[in-house]
Amino acid sequence: MRIILTLVVALSLTACDTTETDTPPDSPAAVATDISVEASSADNVARSSGYADLEGAVINYEYHGFGGFYVKIFGETMRWRGFKGIGLDIVNEVNPVTSKVADGVYFISWPTGPDEGDNVVYNLNTMEVFAHLGGGAQFAPISGPIHCWQSPECNEPSGALTDGPTTMAQMAANAENAGVSMEEVMAGQAGPADAAGEAALSGKTLVLKTSEGRLSVSINGDQTTAQLADRPATTHTTYATRIANGIYFVSWDNGRAGNHLVVNTLSLKAYDHILADHSRAEAIYDLVCFDNTEICTSAN
Repeated sequence: MRIILTLVVALSLTACDTTETDTPPDSPAAVATDISVEASSADNVARSSGYADLEGAVINYEYHGFGGFYVKIFGETMRWRGFKGIGLDIVNEVNPVTSKVADGVYFISWPTGPDEGDNVVYNLNTMEVFAHLGGGAQFAPISGPIHCWQSPECNEPSGALTDGPTTMAQMAANAENAGVSMEEVMAGQAGPADAAGEAALSGKTLVLKTSEGRLSVSINGDQTTAQLADRPATTHTTYATRIANGIYFVSWDNGRAGNHLVVNTLSLKAYDHILADHSRAEAIYDLVCFDNTEICTSAN
């Protein structure tokens, strides 16, 4: 599973005196603009806010045009097995960082290499899963249904772990058997939630209070301009996905693993999993402003 880091932010639209009822509270506001990825430590995993809720959970889901997975979370570990698509018959274990964004909404991420990571958002209220695929400037959104959650009917990820070389060979074989190229599979498949996220967030500015200063993120269609404190502003390709009312999943490229935020407009909190020192751990930031650029610039 290749899914990039994400930050889910649930923001209250009243924070900046806005009257919208379903405004995009999440936007691309990662603290670091040029980051590398290091492995999550067991301590960071255990301390993350979603860890206790998901301990022992078994979940089955699939991404349209990509693949399906049986997942179990236990200890500081997530084990998964592909049951269809590109991940068919591959078994792996990772140590994810997990954030509870809202009741039934969780943001999960883990590193897959120096410049990439898998980043997933579960909405267990609507039984949907969302991810941003790839790394660097190669992001692509994927999503699909959650078939099973904490039910006796859920399948657990059984079997021996698949080593790295075998995993790559199996993925290539699975793509060939499906009659598609690896490039086509990894290109992802945008859905209605991605269009809704872009429409809701376009023209908005999000200001977060981070440990390195205020981070301002302005979204315009598929482009995001980010500025941390008094550093120069930079513009990037962006993907924004609507997870639920007031909750958005935003990622943008930086030539490496990308930046990702999940923001909650109702709790005025934003969740980040890649810190400024390049370590992977949960950071929760306050939302200072979410509105049009002029208002948020004044607030900043």
